[in-house]
Amino acid sequence: MSAHPEPALDVFPSATIAPVSPLIFSGFLEHLGRCIYGGILPAGHTNFPYTPRNPCSEDQFIETPKELLTEEGFRKDVLEVLRDELGTPMVRWPGGNYVSSYQWKDGIGPLEERKRRPELAWGGEESNLFGTDEFIAWCRVARIEPYVVLNMGTGTLEEALHWIEYCNGTGDTYYANLRRKNTGKDEPHNVKYWGLGNEVWGEWQVGQQTASAYATKARQWAHAIRLIDPTVKLVGCGDTGLNHWDGVVLDELVDKVDLHRRVDATTLVSWFGPRDRSQIDKEYGRAVYGPDAAEYSIEICKGLINKARVAKTISKPITIAFDEYGVWDETVGTPENGLEQFYNLADALAMAAWLNVFVRQADIVEMACIAQSVNVISPLITSPTGLFRQTIYWPLYLFSRYMRGGVSIRVSLLSPTFAGETLPQWVSSVQGHPKDLDASAVLHTSETGQKSVRIAVVNRSEHSAYTVPVRIAFVSAPKEVEAHELWHEDVKEQNGWGKENESVALNGAYELKCFADVLESRPPEHQRILHLYIAHHKEPGDRNSYAPLESLNDSQLREALIYRQYHSADEQELLSRLPDDVRGWTSAELTAKRNDAFMQALDRVMQIASPHLRILTLHIGSLLLSSQYGPHFPSVLARSNFPHLEELTIMDTFVLRGGLQAPNYKRVPLFPSLKCLHLVDCYNYLLAFLGSVPSLTHLRMSGVTQLFPDLSAIVRGVLDPDATTNVVPTAQTGLTSLQKIIVSPVSLSRTATYRVITEQALKQMARGNDKLVLLRSDRAASPPYGLPEARRDWLQRIEGKDGCWGYRTPDLDPETVQGYTFGY
Repeated sequence: MSAHPEPALDVFPSATIAPVSPLIFSGFLEHLGRCIYGGILPAGHTNFPYTPRNPCSEDQFIETPKELLTEEGFRKDVLEVLRDELGTPMVRWPGGNYVSSYQWKDGIGPLEERKRRPELAWGGEESNLFGTDEFIAWCRVARIEPYVVLNMGTGTLEEALHWIEYCNGTGDTYYANLRRKNTGKDEPHNVKYWGLGNEVWGEWQVGQQTASAYATKARQWAHAIRLIDPTVKLVGCGDTGLNHWDGVVLDELVDKVDLHRRVDATTLVSWFGPRDRSQIDKEYGRAVYGPDAAEYSIEICKGLINKARVAKTISKPITIAFDEYGVWDETVGTPENGLEQFYNLADALAMAAWLNVFVRQADIVEMACIAQSVNVISPLITSPTGLFRQTIYWPLYLFSRYMRGGVSIRVSLLSPTFAGETLPQWVSSVQGHPKDLDASAVLHTSETGQKSVRIAVVNRSEHSAYTVPVRIAFVSAPKEVEAHELWHEDVKEQNGWGKENESVALNGAYELKCFADVLESRPPEHQRILHLYIAHHKEPGDRNSYAPLESLNDSQLREALIYRQYHSADEQELLSRLPDDVRGWTSAELTAKRNDAFMQALDRVMQIASPHLRILTLHIGSLLLSSQYGPHFPSVLARSNFPHLEELTIMDTFVLRGGLQAPNYKRVPLFPSLKCLHLVDCYNYLLAFLGSVPSLTHLRMSGVTQLFPDLSAIVRGVLDPDATTNVVPTAQTGLTSLQKIIVSPVSLSRTATYRVITEQALKQMARGNDKLVLLRSDRAASPPYGLPEARRDWLQRIEGKDGCWGYRTPDLDPETVQGYTFGY
């Protein structure tokens, strides 16, 4: 599917384009589905998952808790995400198609006197409980600039002028005084941005017009609006940016407007043309490469703007407003379900590609409003009692946080290309095949004058992974590199209720420390980790992947020595640059400091992550072979809280020593919800551990070398419950619900005698008993269960597959074959 030049990215900090406008991170609210009622305000009988078009019955209604609302009555969780996380600078309202029949006067004054109207754009009825004053009040609480679109469908110029007077009037006039009466405040709403209609060219629009008719009308409106308030900024209504409509409208309005509106949505729908839904295999390419068409249309629209400016000798710049963009499959998000749809990773890649376009086109794109901000084809989905962030939220969050405030700089990107079908098809024929890789960059200067280069790279290939060398022109190797990655192995994977932030895999002390830093910097709602994999071991890295040693000071060198893994020669060079007291460390002292650093980072992560964990895999490796650090691990577990942990894999014997045998372990279970426990070469103190798992149903032990008394007692206790009281009294709590034991003997036991005795004893117990499953020892590798297997099984369990709890018939010991299906 792709041509294959070697990928490479060159970044040129001195080749500046323009400052990135903060308004490209704007939002959009429309009276559609649950955007307003259920998103901004608590739902009435349009409760989740119902919409105003399909209201729920009285017995299904769930009221939003008061603690989830601000004193003004707005959804607090939505407001905080838009304000505090995304830093949304501006929001467009009230539509959208909705505005073309909206009567603004119906939405002011006492709530009980407001008129209920048929809603013509999307169907259903509009209560008008959220009107101009409520929108402005919400904007003030959210610290968001309001952007209001005027009704150029059924609305009149007089009504538009009255609306602007109501919002911005400061004199002793009727509508300014009416605002004062309704709000109880003297200060005006000060709405700066006003849109001249919505998609007036579309046949679905109430009051559709031709390009020439709209241009004439909009010119008259713009003239009158400037008379009542010359400070406003006007947004003209464009189409795709490259067709007849745009040329006619720009020629007529270029001296009257400040921005020219472009509207676009991508993934499975495009304003450029229809899709063929029967060709499912083509949808991915049409989705993630769609923004390339928008960028080409921006270039054409820029030419149309400048052509019109030249013709009328207009010196002021006219910019582009993408005041509706996003990801939408209109066969999934329909008017019947309020345009709600769940997004996957492919959609997030499309969103990131959109944002790259806006950054690269910073000299002409001033505004971009994601359609929409909550519930309706949105990054945020609410229920009456909470919300979750969809996959498309995270590119928006990362770009808003790291690309805002920077100056767009030029990049040059070599990349394999996509040879499949694009939408529109002319993307490939006119521009050439789109690149698999997509990138933008900004030069950022902090308040203290410190400069940094921020780079966003998107891999849009469905099947290929790429290593991309990054070269920054005229800049020496950076002293510090920070990276953020949005990834999943399956591009179709979605977020959902209870799934966001769910899975994290960490290898080595440095990754663990960095993740601890990230967790501690997050608000509580972003600290929720469901699936965690931690391995102490990490392969030494190439020194070129780390900051150059010569760029580090003594403190940074010391940290690198402790947290990083270097090859021997590189480590010796690092040591040579350190002070004498560090160079004098013995190998044992260095190991001890590394172990201590790992344990401290592990403790920090566990304290935050443990309350929500469902699946946990821990590989501590050689860390606890030292008696100095061995006792620390049980105390880390004991200090953590695991109320919801259901599956646990622990690798290495020493993990269970010490703290887990505390006298009070029966009274305060460490793992009250644990159902599946997998121990790899760590069953010596299994009885004490079982006393901490009252709900355990499945136990697997891998790497069994000999039948220790504890192991024998547990197996016999499960097979013969009546004997449990006498044989293993301390483990009764853990054995009462145990349904299955899987034992995987190691083929390389310390002596042949141990192996023979162990296997014969286990086979004898397993014959004819479906509670004990014995795996073949001659199929076990050496080591029998290592990091690759642990990570593979961890990923499979996240996906709902059997993982370490599944096997095929050939994996079973031939003398003890039994049928078995995993489930709990």
